Amino acid sequence: MYTGWETQQGRRLFERPNIVAVCYVLVSLQSFTVVSASGFAVKTSHLLAGALAIGLLGRGLRIPTEVRPVLGYILFAVVGTLLPYLLVTAPHPLYANYLFVLLLVPVVSSYANLAEYRTVLSGVKRGAAAVAGYSAINILANFDQVRESRTHTLASGARAQVDGLVYSGGVNLESSWVALGSAFFIARPREFFLYSVPALTVCLSLSSRAGLLIWAICAILAAREINWNPRLVGLAFVLMPFCVLVVLAYGDSLTGLNVVQRFGAIGSEPGSLGRLAMWQNAGSAIANSPFLGYGIGNEVAAIVRTSGVPILDQNPHNLVISNLLALGVLGGVAWLLACILQLLSLRARPEAFVYFASFLAASLIEFRGADVPLYFVIAALGGAYMSDSRRLERKVSPLIS
Repeated sequence: MYTGWETQQGRRLFERPNIVAVCYVLVSLQSFTVVSASGFAVKTSHLLAGALAIGLLGRGLRIPTEVRPVLGYILFAVVGTLLPYLLVTAPHPLYANYLFVLLLVPVVSSYANLAEYRTVLSGVKRGAAAVAGYSAINILANFDQVRESRTHTLASGARAQVDGLVYSGGVNLESSWVALGSAFFIARPREFFLYSVPALTVCLSLSSRAGLLIWAICAILAAREINWNPRLVGLAFVLMPFCVLVVLAYGDSLTGLNVVQRFGAIGSEPGSLGRLAMWQNAGSAIANSPFLGYGIGNEVAAIVRTSGVPILDQNPHNLVISNLLALGVLGGVAWLLACILQLLSLRARPEAFVYFASFLAASLIEFRGADVPLYFVIAALGGAYMSDSRRLERKVSPLIS
């Protein structure tokens, strides 16, 4: 029998895949601002979290053990950054993102905790497919903006600016988030290859090296499930070249597919050189404040102040270095420990595990911290995992007794 807590219908929203899909889309719309004031922007994810939190008023939270590693890290970051804010540097607007994630994870996991993993995963898949489909159509519709930037991307390090992106942070992150969605389909090769059509279109069009690498990791894992089924192999050989041909049709020639050139220019083009300069000078900044750090969001300013090297980037593009700079050595250790424990807690759920592991790999060259789509996925899929176990116990226990 279900307890009184579990029979409250408002809590069981995540038993409906379409609702989960809508939540995924709303969380993904990071570039869309509902209203902004005094430098702070209210996004659809904020409205969603607020609505879900209201539904929990008077009922409390139930936080599954599977999401506690990242939740513990966020709590550490929120508290740990207060001292450097007071003693070293001023507060940064990025701090608000951490506060929001501190709300999002327990709220979403409390709802997901009552839904079966496969149900929540189905909803996440639908949401990811909708986001990837829209992103691909939007990019192809605005391909003139992509084509114009290609003439000077390698020379200046400038990246294409495209209107109507789903995710904030530019085309690099648009590609990476869409590619990360491939992880949800690794156990179903047919679905994986269908999802790969918009995902590869986005990554190839925007010449995203990180996006292609993330997709390739997921493709290798999905290929293990094919078992050389002729239909699935044929589907792969038809759909993958189709994506390349679509991009070439818009790029006019093979040189339009300049992701190949971007791979060859790693370490020599301005984008790579800028990041290398930051990483090389981060050590002195960390050494100047090894225990307190400089507070969340002040990482690049700290590097510039200690090294005197002008840096145009807004963040270090490496979450390990970011945590060492923001929260000191303890912050770096807390981040690494949380990542290890979180991977262990998700190891029985391959889609969630591969999603988080792929994010961690990409976080060595991009992402800023407190990334809302990541924490939503961990809360939703991690929370649902415990629900499966609990329901299985209900079915088995009477037989055992």
